[in-house]
Amino acid sequence: MKIGIADMVSNFVPGSGNPLGLDSYKWGKIKPITQLKMVLDIISQSTFDYVELGMPWINGENNEFTFEDIEKIIIEKRLSVGSYCSMVPGKYKTIGNNVDWTNLNRYTTNIFSNCSKLNGSIIVYGSGDSRYIPGDYSR
Repeated sequence: MKIGIADMVSNFVPGSGNPLGLDSYKWGKIKPITQLKMVLDIISQSTFDYVELGMPWINGENNEFTFEDIEKIIIEKRLSVGSYCSMVPGKYKTIGNNVDWTNLNRYTTNIFSNCSKLNGSIIVYGSGDSRYIPGDYSR
């Protein structure tokens, strides 16, 4: 059995995002990539077998950092990525009559490629708003 821990900095779970318990104002002033470095530094000193990385870190949707930036941190911290969470952001609908299959395919192709580069083998779908069932859609 292996035990992992989520980075909890960048996922879609309400109330997450400040796993170190710092003053919210101060935490909010820290750049996201620096937040991740801080959290991963603590995780790297733990005895967890792997980290569950939030997909927003590697999905290519952020202008403040690249996949390569995140990959470098993972390598520097000597962490094993075993799984990923928060697979699909809410702007990519996965249910209903208005799914943009072209963009969803582009997005998933990119994230699957990036996941394979970091060797994680499990993706937790989750994805909150992306799987919302519209009222006009038959269940």
